[in-house]
Amino acid sequence: MLGAFLDPTYRDWWLSYVENPEHTEPERSHWLATVLPEEEIEVDGEYPLLGDHSRSAIDTVDPIFLSSQAKLATSFQFVELARTLAQNSQPRSPNSAETIRARHPRKYQQRGFSLTGLVAILFFTVWSLVPSRLRIATYKLLIKVGSRLYRQPEAHGVFRLPFGLFLKRQIYAACSRNEFGALQLVRQHTSIPVPRPLDLAIDNNANPDPGWHHCTGDGYVLTTRIPGISLAECRFALSDTDMAEISLQMTDYLAQLRTIPNNRNPTHPICNAVGEALWDTRLRSGDEPQGPFADEAEFNTMFVRTGNDPARTGHKIMYTHADLNPRNILVEKVPREDGTQGWRVSGIVDWENSGFYPEYWEYTKSMFEGFRWIDRYNEMARGWWAFVGEGGYEKELAVEKESWLVSEAV
Repeated sequence: MLGAFLDPTYRDWWLSYVENPEHTEPERSHWLATVLPEEEIEVDGEYPLLGDHSRSAIDTVDPIFLSSQAKLATSFQFVELARTLAQNSQPRSPNSAETIRARHPRKYQQRGFSLTGLVAILFFTVWSLVPSRLRIATYKLLIKVGSRLYRQPEAHGVFRLPFGLFLKRQIYAACSRNEFGALQLVRQHTSIPVPRPLDLAIDNNANPDPGWHHCTGDGYVLTTRIPGISLAECRFALSDTDMAEISLQMTDYLAQLRTIPNNRNPTHPICNAVGEALWDTRLRSGDEPQGPFADEAEFNTMFVRTGNDPARTGHKIMYTHADLNPRNILVEKVPREDGTQGWRVSGIVDWENSGFYPEYWEYTKSMFEGFRWIDRYNEMARGWWAFVGEGGYEKELAVEKESWLVSEAV
């Protein structure tokens, strides 16, 4: 049985240990307590420190014990998941727009405003009048406070701050302007759960680079915190029922996203959320913004070898997240009506690449990252687009895959 879970080196070590347990001191075989996937483990820095913090000079846990537990953890998790599966009710199939409307709030419903929310909006309206250099200095101080309070390392320029806030720092101001504008746009036209944008501050003295189309300077986007953990972190803890219910929500949210009116740049409708150039790694070159574009034909000039393919023509231009993957989909545990526990989408984050693209772009871009994710997630994502995209965009995806095999740099 050991050979089914451990490589030969670990298996042989365990066999030797079982035959001669007296060669290992008892304290060297202590095991760490099991922690549920949604619980946080406090660490000092990026990694937990395994050592004798009591300073009593006792031996620490043998690393092989911990590594073995890590190798077996997924199997343990699936055993626990099987127990949960037995309690779950069967989901309804997302086979009609009526089903989706019955299960989830629609875009036409107004977002509620609490007294606390109104006070916060008033405060940050006044706060935005303070010079940006003073606001940025305050945010840098709060970053230090937050790092001490929450002991969380920086993740792609995102920092957790006190008072239920998050700050995202980017080295190109245009990306920050787009993300701030995107959050405003999505909140205005849909019921998709996204952070509330509170402030946009630009440091024009940082990283001067005139070749970046007004992207010079650092950008700071302050938002509220939304609950949940990423779908990437808990994808192995979800039952088929959970995945089906999340798929229902995502189908609804994507349908809403595609109804956002395209009026940011009337003469160049393929643009970002504020009517400016798009930034996407799939565009030539991926390290600088491109556009905006007057039509799909001009947009296709970004694809040197496949731009003229018929599969890239005749599409509607629709609002697109442009980086939709399990890292950017947040979910949380919630009770169902029948008393069992389920999961729901609590937020969609990271809108810096978003904008108005040809309608197939959301799907093909998400499949571009598909190699990172388990087949279960990729199949679920295909289901969204088979419904929202009226059958999907498999022809467009085939052309995309062809372009992935070759360099598109000029």
